[in-house]
Amino acid sequence: MKQVKYFFMISIKKLINSFRAFALEKQGVAAVEFALILPIMLLIYLGTAEASRAISYHNRIVSIASSMGDLIAQEKNDISIATLRDYFSATQTLIAPYTSTGVNQILTSVYVRPNGSTRVEWSFRQNGSRGYNTGSSFSLPANIRNVSRDNYVIVSEASLNYQPMVNYIFPSGIQFYQKFYNLTRGSNGININ
Repeated sequence: MKQVKYFFMISIKKLINSFRAFALEKQGVAAVEFALILPIMLLIYLGTAEASRAISYHNRIVSIASSMGDLIAQEKNDISIATLRDYFSATQTLIAPYTSTGVNQILTSVYVRPNGSTRVEWSFRQNGSRGYNTGSSFSLPANIRNVSRDNYVIVSEASLNYQPMVNYIFPSGIQFYQKFYNLTRGSNGININ
């Protein structure tokens, strides 16, 4: 019985000494710490890269909507549908180096009557189809309606369903949307022919 007790005491001392030696050991600590922090560092890096890419896409959508509306509002004469399609095609340079696939645009001419009510004169989408129904009313903010009574407003809209590179950092399918209102420079409005 004494031998078992002695053997047990020696085993416990060896185990304690092993734990003590393991606790004092410094080799490999940096590797373990790096292995623990690496996933967090990768998430931060990928998140930063994805956020900057998303911000860049959003800024390009803002540029597209702003530029298209301003470009049309500056026209002094009527525009042909072919010219309008050329304007839509020009947005490929505004979104470069990214692809313009998935960018949706709508240009709408809205007449604001003297009493503040609105009427859609024409509306076209980027793909050549009609946008809003001609003759229907169009919801404009009150301040835009007030400054544009008895005048025309070009409403330019651009949107993109943003798909992130890595889905587990940002949710997929973030919708970027921008709308701009531009008063036409001419009093007679701009017609599409």
